[in-house]
Amino acid sequence: AEPEIVIRNEDNKTFYEYRVNGVLKEIKVVPKIGPTYYLVPQDGNAWIREDRSQVLVPSWVLFEW
Repeated sequence: AEPEIVIRNEDNKTFYEYRVNGVLKEIKVVPKIGPTYYLVPQDGNAWIREDRSQVLVPSWVLFEW
């Protein structure tokens, strides 16, 4: 299933919430200043910060010309 993406703007950051089957899988945080990072749920209701996305979305090229 493809993830649902909800985009929220707050203060100096933009949040992209990725949900698969209604379950929040990760949050992409794009600050106005600084690098993009991802928040990924960890066991026990904690979130850890990652530099790369953990959500795999198929992206095949079917035709190109």
